[in-house]
Amino acid sequence: MSELWDVYTIDRKLIGKTCIRGEQGKLADDEFHLWVELETKARDLPGAIQVKKCMLT
Repeated sequence: MSELWDVYTIDRKLIGKTCIRGEQGKLADDEFHLWVELETKARDLPGAIQVKKCMLT
């Protein structure tokens, strides 16, 4: 099963379309999907950082 992403305007308003992960290159120039980067620090491992990424294209 493919991962579906919501499609947004440049102002982060939902368009009502979805995009299949890996096919974001097919979006129109005025269509985007969100990308987020989250960094968390591990309490039990000083100096260790866990990074998770998502993107807005």
